[in-house]
Amino acid sequence: MQELGKMAEKKDVKGMIRNLSLDYRDFEGRDIEATEEMLKDYFTRFRGIVINFLGMRVDEIGPSHASLRTEIAVSSGQAKVLRKLIKYSLDNYRIEIKLIKAEKKWLLHRAQWEYVGYEELFPESLEILKMIFPEF
Repeated sequence: MQELGKMAEKKDVKGMIRNLSLDYRDFEGRDIEATEEMLKDYFTRFRGIVINFLGMRVDEIGPSHASLRTEIAVSSGQAKVLRKLIKYSLDNYRIEIKLIKAEKKWLLHRAQWEYVGYEELFPESLEILKMIFPEF
């Protein structure tokens, strides 16, 4: 997940897409092609994307499949300036992921994400956020 986050910060759409299974679908039914278009649009609209990984919970893991939930705090361009003015300006997301193992590599098979407020974060995520942004 951290590797995908680094790719997102670099706006590496092709690299991100290589981490999706051939039958990938997100919660809105987007396949690989639609996801690629969504990422390109997002990266065009937002500059200076920064992703901070917070908590992660592994729900299930087997030899060829896994499911996990992770929380991230995302900021971009202007939000970084605002964060300095108002102490924080982050969008927090919880992402539920299903992975499958194909040829010794874990690939995203399903993904669902939702915005979560600070009060909804996993307790461990809130602690990490406080370590990253002590003024929080």
